[in-house]
Amino acid sequence: MKKPLRILIVFAAAVGALLLSLACGSDKVPAGGFCDIDTDCAEGLICKQNICIEPGSGDCEPACGDEFVCRDGECVPISPDSDKDGDGWLATEDCDDLDPFTYPADPDNGIPGGFEFWDGKDNDCDGVTDEDCRPCRTGDTQPCGTDQGECTPGVQTCTDGIFGECSGQGPVPEKDDGLDNDCDGSIDEGLPCNNGDTRDCGTDVGECVPGQQLCENAVWGLCQGQMAAAEICDSKDNDCDGQTDDGFMPGLFCDGVGECAAGNFECATETTIRCSTEPGGSQDQSSSDICNGLDDNCDGQTDEAFNIGESCIGTGLCGNGSRECLTESTAICSSDPGGSQDQSLTDICDGYDNNCDGSTDEDYGVGQTCEGEGECGPGQVECATTDTTICSTNPGGSQDGSLAETCDGLDNDCDSETDEGTDAELCSPLPAHVVNAVCNPAEAACSMTDPATDCETGWWDLNGEYADGCEMGDDASGNTCEQAIMLQDISDADGGGLVEISGQLIPAGDQDWYKITGLDELDADEAIDGCDDYNVEIVFTSKPDGIVFDVAVDLCSNTACASDDIFSYDYDPDPPIAGIGECPCSMTNIEGMNICSKEDRIFYIRVYRVAGYPVTDESYTLEISNGI
Repeated sequence: MKKPLRILIVFAAAVGALLLSLACGSDKVPAGGFCDIDTDCAEGLICKQNICIEPGSGDCEPACGDEFVCRDGECVPISPDSDKDGDGWLATEDCDDLDPFTYPADPDNGIPGGFEFWDGKDNDCDGVTDEDCRPCRTGDTQPCGTDQGECTPGVQTCTDGIFGECSGQGPVPEKDDGLDNDCDGSIDEGLPCNNGDTRDCGTDVGECVPGQQLCENAVWGLCQGQMAAAEICDSKDNDCDGQTDDGFMPGLFCDGVGECAAGNFECATETTIRCSTEPGGSQDQSSSDICNGLDDNCDGQTDEAFNIGESCIGTGLCGNGSRECLTESTAICSSDPGGSQDQSLTDICDGYDNNCDGSTDEDYGVGQTCEGEGECGPGQVECATTDTTICSTNPGGSQDGSLAETCDGLDNDCDSETDEGTDAELCSPLPAHVVNAVCNPAEAACSMTDPATDCETGWWDLNGEYADGCEMGDDASGNTCEQAIMLQDISDADGGGLVEISGQLIPAGDQDWYKITGLDELDADEAIDGCDDYNVEIVFTSKPDGIVFDVAVDLCSNTACASDDIFSYDYDPDPPIAGIGECPCSMTNIEGMNICSKEDRIFYIRVYRVAGYPVTDESYTLEISNGI
């Protein structure tokens, strides 16, 4: 498409040279001659498209600079912010405003930057060239560039895994010269023209289809044919540069990843490539990954399914290590059994996994259900020493259920023996007030043999029940003459007085002492009948068998009655006279009558059980009276 234009230029140059050679007396190029700049031309002429011509109404004198365009005879600046390549980014924002496939990302709107090809360019304008692309081999070459417009193809050479710049002529900003300077298929787009003019444009190279340009608003628009698109890996020339899948290195030699051998680059998707020997490739050499230190599945990782190399903590007491292969299908921590830093030990009974097999004290049955000895009941096997075990409920176990051995026919202390030990040990603690007991193995119970000697002093086992011990106790008072219980006085006045007292003789050997004063009320007696009716009588009104009393008068040593159950004390004159006591008597000396004398007495009464009679809880009752 550009060849005719080049021929025209060459022809024009030849004509210019001829005219120049024919000119005389001047070194300025006349009209129609070849020129480079306006000063080459004769006065009044301008150099336009390398030809000296007369300036038209749209020509500017002097000529406009690179950043200006001549419109209606005036140089108008080309906006530096214009989007020259039509990719939507202004020149001030685009890192290459002559390449529509090179532009920055727009993160605010979620638009990525240009796709990064192996073309030696920073396609996504991030400051890095050909990042994430597969490395090339030093010395490899690939075609680059295009012969569209004023551009020329070239080659790129790989150095240190990166393709260098293209050796061909690349696009430059469009000039008002009737040429496709930026090599985009459109000529002089954005430059002055006559409204309504049209011209052919574009190319039929690759996937492109030629079209036409229309002059609108006095500037040439873009070519309306099928224009170049971004190259994808599909065996087509999408960017219409005469090359297929350029930037994807198709057919170049490559080393496969991992265990996949050398092959050639080929398309994997529209935007990615792979070595033909890699997974999914036409010569796929990948295999399932096994634990062998190799990248069998060619994914760039070694034994990744087994986490090889990661830090780990060994099983049980095996410490820190790193993951390593044990077999092709299993991995272990290096400190575990069989690992390169095996820290396992012989298992002992200590609550730890010494041999690092995931179980604790498994050779000793620890944790299993067990039955304790005797009454210790069910528990669990646990360590006693580093090489022995016990049931947790046995003596010394963590749930020790043993108790002191007692007389009950059971193995309370869990030593495989029953009711062993002394009576004192087996019957301890003793019931209330019991001082001695014996264990009867046949009955599996303790008992007392003597209700007197087996009880504390002052206590008696009356009901024979061992459980409540010596339940009957001495009243702890009146047990001696000196401790005699003082009773209410009895008087012989008004026909006499009366006192009743009841008690029990418990335990054996118990005795009750009472003290009572018999009052002799003389005045009252004489006023009634002239008699002193003093007559103290003590008698049991009820009593168990074998209970008797002694009576002492005034002094504990003056025993007047012993081992009896009736006692009477009075004043009996000699010779006896009618009545009892001093009767008749007078407080004054009267012939034929006794002188009434006041004869108060203290009586000490001792109630006790005669030896040989059983102890019972039956009560006795004493009645004490004075007078008739």
